[in-house]
Amino acid sequence: MELDSPEKLDELIDTIVETENTDPERKVVKALMLLQKIARKEDKHELLYKKGLVKILVEKLSEWIVVEQFEDQTDKRNLTARVLSLFAEAETFQEKMIECGTVPVLVDIIGKLPASVERKNMIRCLCFLSENVFVRNHIPQYFEQSVDDVQAYITRIKDDPYDIDEKEFFVDILKNTEMTLEMYQPGKAWYDASQFAACKILEDNYHIIREEIEEYARLQMIAWPEKYLCKTGWDVLGMFAFENKIGINCEQCPKTAEILSQIDGMTTAMFSCLKPRTHIKPHIGYYQYSEKILRMHLGVIIPDGCVMKVNGEERTWEEGKCLLFDDTFRHEAWNANYEKTRIIMLVDIIFEGNVEDRNQEFFKDGMDNTLDSEALVSKYLLHALGSLGAETDNTKDRDTHATAMENVVP
Repeated sequence: MELDSPEKLDELIDTIVETENTDPERKVVKALMLLQKIARKEDKHELLYKKGLVKILVEKLSEWIVVEQFEDQTDKRNLTARVLSLFAEAETFQEKMIECGTVPVLVDIIGKLPASVERKNMIRCLCFLSENVFVRNHIPQYFEQSVDDVQAYITRIKDDPYDIDEKEFFVDILKNTEMTLEMYQPGKAWYDASQFAACKILEDNYHIIREEIEEYARLQMIAWPEKYLCKTGWDVLGMFAFENKIGINCEQCPKTAEILSQIDGMTTAMFSCLKPRTHIKPHIGYYQYSEKILRMHLGVIIPDGCVMKVNGEERTWEEGKCLLFDDTFRHEAWNANYEKTRIIMLVDIIFEGNVEDRNQEFFKDGMDNTLDSEALVSKYLLHALGSLGAETDNTKDRDTHATAMENVVP
């Protein structure tokens, strides 16, 4: 019988449900180890979910935290947390995990466990859930309901972590759910678009830009390569990269390319597409690049439910209007619409303002998901060349650099 056959899965799940907690042969541990192996295959998640595995594991976790059996259940809890983490890492199942009551059980058990690898794996699972904008708002309420002293709970884990990874997972939960204000930085994250000539150029030519992207470019977009920010649903069409024209794309949208060429200080420009129910996770810009620019977004096609959040402040795009922000601050974007796709034109322009208005923490060490520009080029060079085979209007060296970077500035 194949390990991941429906019959074998039924047998493993029955073992978890029916075997006594005091089982001396550790049948449940063995079954969980096999299920963990199966759950590493994302294409098996739907079958496992339909067989009720997530709900069963959540219910069993509540049993395996009973004080008198605490030490005997360590391996079971740890393996269960690992299996649940594999589901939580798959974005398509995160909302379903909320429905199964995963969050209150994890919050309760994390608070009862000492610093340990099993606690770390449970925090890791909760961290994956907190990254999803469509489910993370459920998390703080369970801290309030399940924990007598939330601040003491937070302090204990932050001050006595199992290791640095556990602490980082937990801090990310606090940031993502806004249970701490640590992610907010002083400074000027948003700018008044009406004060920038570049924004006026885009807004005045909005209808031309929209017409071209609707007519030519949708089928030419390619997936954004940084999957840790967005696994699927974020596609782009690069027009300019570091002042270099991306020839094949500009030929498809020649009027848009001409409009972009009129913008003084323009460094990078591209169409950015977010499909329904897509979320770009919180991040900040690229070290040795973002400190040089401000970022514009022209709303091109904006359905209901589309939001941009920078340094804790949410704004919505409008069709034909620009938003202007500093991406040295933590930011994210999402499309909560169930049917329609969001498209914007993203343009970077040289920063000419007061450096003291910027996120000063960024300049210390390029914190929080930043990458050195040279490392970025080498990391995505093969991806970009393999996906596009694009030509630019400049020298061979600059062509290679621009092609590599055309999809790499979020």
